[in-house]
Amino acid sequence: LFPYTTLFRSLPGLADGNQGRVVLFGGGEPVFARGTLLGGLGVSGGTVDEDCDILHYAMTTVMGEL
Repeated sequence: LFPYTTLFRSLPGLADGNQGRVVLFGGGEPVFARGTLLGGLGVSGGTVDEDCDILHYAMTTVMGEL
């Protein structure tokens, strides 16, 4: 995965983040309802773009237009 973790690639930040305690990468979004943060939802298994597409589809299907 290392080639994908460098700047300007699809997973920047995967190799480091928050002094090694937290890893940040694409495929997740916070979930809000009426301006209140309810939690988060993540999708993994494809490319970052595929994961985000599936996540957006699921969110709009369940919660309506974002």
